[in-house]
Amino acid sequence: MTKTLASLLAEPVPGLRLVRGDASTVVHSVAHDSRAVGSGSLFVAVPGFKSDGHAFLGPAVAAGAGALLVQEDHVASLPELPDTVALIAAPSSRLALSAVAAWFYGHPSREMTVIGVTGTDGKTTTSHLLTSVLESAGLSVGRLGTVDVHRTGQTMASESRMTTPE
Repeated sequence: MTKTLASLLAEPVPGLRLVRGDASTVVHSVAHDSRAVGSGSLFVAVPGFKSDGHAFLGPAVAAGAGALLVQEDHVASLPELPDTVALIAAPSSRLALSAVAAWFYGHPSREMTVIGVTGTDGKTTTSHLLTSVLESAGLSVGRLGTVDVHRTGQTMASESRMTTPE
């Protein structure tokens, strides 16, 4: 799957702007972890609680990133980057990451009904009951939780305690 930065910049993402580089840059993948970057990746630098993705711009470029998306308030303090790497800024790179992922993968949530289960207790039980009811009605179901990950007919143990895969 490949897309160009021009098509990303045409998306309704508030404040997204091309700082430098070529809008015709081709994007082959999107990553927020510099260790997952490959040739032609768009690396999204997200500030975190333990580390800041902006500290990994160099490794992302070394791994082949063709474009970087940074948070607007980091633009002035960025390290020297090759001229061949396109640079995009957003008011919040964390918020932009979800829009970028949706853009890259063709907005899959537009074709499905999404149900969120929130609360203090009973989320796993509730989501399992909903899965059973919906599948009994003949619907395809996907479920992400701390215990397991489920796609109609297939359940796997969750590899992480995170319920928001990035």
